[in-house]
Amino acid sequence: MSSHPNPTELSLWQGLRDAALTFVQRWGKITVQRDGKMRHVEAGLLLLLVILLFVAGWLWDEESVSWFADASATFKWIFSLITLLGLSDYGLIGSALFCAVAIGLSNKVTNSVAAASLSLYAGRAFFIFTCIALSGIFSQLLKHLFGRARPKLFEMVGAFHFDAFSFSARLASFPSGHTVTAFALALSLSLFLPRWHWPLLVVAALVGLSRILLGQHYPTDVLAGALLGLGSVLLLRRSFGNRKIVFAFKNGAYQPRRAKPLWRLIKNIPLSR
Repeated sequence: MSSHPNPTELSLWQGLRDAALTFVQRWGKITVQRDGKMRHVEAGLLLLLVILLFVAGWLWDEESVSWFADASATFKWIFSLITLLGLSDYGLIGSALFCAVAIGLSNKVTNSVAAASLSLYAGRAFFIFTCIALSGIFSQLLKHLFGRARPKLFEMVGAFHFDAFSFSARLASFPSGHTVTAFALALSLSLFLPRWHWPLLVVAALVGLSRILLGQHYPTDVLAGALLGLGSVLLLRRSFGNRKIVFAFKNGAYQPRRAKPLWRLIKNIPLSR
């Protein structure tokens, strides 16, 4: 049995390598943009979330421990399923696979416009992957930096116990990692699927609520997670847009670069042999 890679595998790895090299080259070409209106909107949104973070800590954290104490088993079971949507594995693996497939197909299509569109879809998937991965890394750093006790330790240490630089899972409440992932995925997807903007954010909010209901986090942990997830996406959109990767600055805002509908590319474009 031959150990040599077949041409298809070789083509895929060459495509991934070329795409990575192209990305690195373009990343060094920064174009500073002026987007005062959107910058104020984004800053205002983040400031609002920061204010809510402190208000939540003052008003709700201690109270939240008893909010769902008497919730039915069925209710908790439903939210135990919803909370799974906050796992980063699905978004990371899905976006990585989509990116690889799009790059592989872009090297096979005979139409240059189709190839460019597929490359753009690959870039979008990579953007989503980066949003989830980077926000997740920041989340883990903050968890260990603050070392906040989870609600299950409320009776022992209260709602505001912090043990800095702790690596214990019981002291990893702030921020909520599931909420970070849910909001990073929801907003990054909605940038390319604007009709799904609010439904995606509602699902992300339900994930955050599930973390409180299941006794894993306080409201401030969830709001901090939402802030980190949303903020990471907005900052990455600006970084990508300033380099004209995936996004372009147009009409005072960063907007996704246009591509042919994916279903047309898959259905109607012939592949080379």
